[in-house]
Amino acid sequence: MSKKVVFAALGGGALCIGGVLLWALQWSGAMDFVVSQVEAVRVFLEGGIDPELFLLLMALLPVLGFPFSVFLVLAGVKFGAFGGMLATACVLPVHMSLCFALARFCVRTPLLRFLERRGYHPALMHVERPRLFLVAFLLFPGPPYILKTYILALTGLPFRYFLPLNFATESVITLPIAALGGAAAEEKWGVFSLFLFLFVVLSLVLRWWKKAREKKRD
Repeated sequence: MSKKVVFAALGGGALCIGGVLLWALQWSGAMDFVVSQVEAVRVFLEGGIDPELFLLLMALLPVLGFPFSVFLVLAGVKFGAFGGMLATACVLPVHMSLCFALARFCVRTPLLRFLERRGYHPALMHVERPRLFLVAFLLFPGPPYILKTYILALTGLPFRYFLPLNFATESVITLPIAALGGAAAEEKWGVFSLFLFLFVVLSLVLRWWKKAREKKRD
């Protein structure tokens, strides 16, 4: 089966899934509930926390292990679809630079022990230049985003490669999530549907790529 047929099938399937999901939400009345909850969160964020403080927390807390996905959705709700993506694009290099510095110069030994107890061995991934398996590691489902960033920092990859590789791959995953939160907050369901479609397509493509790599190894 050619790659064009595969991607066409994935795109068609994603479009059908996204359409069915939106129809189900509208028919069940769940969409109204989602809108009300998003609006409540938006009102709280606009009145209860300054943008500068929010961005500071968004930049620092994930480095300490707080789930970044929560901030992605909240950034979209607080700043809108475009503003949420912009905020995400600004804090990603901060996370990555801090993680690199901590992993290389501050907590390398305890961090390695922590990772090895959980079955991760960065030493086995030692590289000096970007490799395709690193792209797959960052894109495929697995450890949380910040844990992947620490693991990548311990592979020996120089910072001049570490930052652009990590930023490019994580942007593909994180920016659509922030946009989804913003589109829901702004009730721009066309934009929401577009990013939902793109996110589903991306998930299906990554799943197909992962299975293809596993089959090739076998």
